[in-house]
Amino acid sequence: MRWWVWMNTAGLVGCGGGGGSSLTETFTDIIAGGATAPALQVSPSIVDFGEVPFGGRIIQELIVENRGDEPLSVLWMETTLDLDVFSHNVRRGETFPLPLDPGETWSFELTYIAIEPNAGGDIQLRTHDEQVYVDVFGTTPSS
Repeated sequence: MRWWVWMNTAGLVGCGGGGGSSLTETFTDIIAGGATAPALQVSPSIVDFGEVPFGGRIIQELIVENRGDEPLSVLWMETTLDLDVFSHNVRRGETFPLPLDPGETWSFELTYIAIEPNAGGDIQLRTHDEQVYVDVFGTTPSS
């Protein structure tokens, strides 16, 4: 997440917030990196299974991590993938919401079943603050 802050210091004179913190101090914390937030990251961010012979299967592990300074919850995961060609080991009712503390990881497996010439789509994971997409591709040569 990027923060763009335009400051007109004349406009900040006399502005104050509750609790002894001024607006100027708040902007200074953000610019200096003092602000904290959760940050969801999925690795790899692109899954290319490459060329897999017809009928073959290949598995890729995906790692979900909170790279931020605050806890987060992954609320849900959705996919546009054809589930006849791709499968995963995530059980919606048992997994979500998924709390992750700062630095904590969770992983799941994605399987490509090579029964179509070209297959792909994406996986989306959603928190309260962001949505992360993972692009997924697989290729099967024609027989």
